Amino acid sequence: PSPDGRLELTDIRMSVQATGDVDEHAARFASVGHVLIELDWNGVLAGVVRPTWVLVEDPAIRVSQSRRDASLNLAGLVVPKGGGGGVLPRIDVVRARLELGEHGPDREGDKPYDTLVALDVQGWVVPGADGRTAEVKFKQVGGPRLAGGATNELIASGTVDLNTGEASVSLLV
Repeated sequence: PSPDGRLELTDIRMSVQATGDVDEHAARFASVGHVLIELDWNGVLAGVVRPTWVLVEDPAIRVSQSRRDASLNLAGLVVPKGGGGGVLPRIDVVRARLELGEHGPDREGDKPYDTLVALDVQGWVVPGADGRTAEVKFKQVGGPRLAGGATNELIASGTVDLNTGEASVSLLV
């Protein structure tokens, strides 16, 4: 924690095991430049310190599909079920990048990874009113311009069940 009671994390990298078509590049599915977590220290004597707000800056998420069998690079990711207890804090995400790509040998037998599209996004995750879900909203920023100056931006919004990890998300163009 910093002197003002905040927790700061930098240069976070997450990978699945590189196996088969998933090389080291495709296996690295997430990175985050900086995370700032504001903490409520009121319960520290009882052993309870809880996050009240999280700012995630410069994250990148890579989702890649195998050219050979259409499996995803995230197939080897094990996500624990259920939460850690407590209330989910608001999470703001800025300067994020969502990268969609393909991995595995191409027709010539090289290029183990190709980026197909990269979208700059920003958004937030907030606790749902029922305490068991989270509301999620992300918007593409800096999308291509259409006639008349309007942007062609995607918006993804929906809910995530915090106990099961199941999500319902709508895409709007």
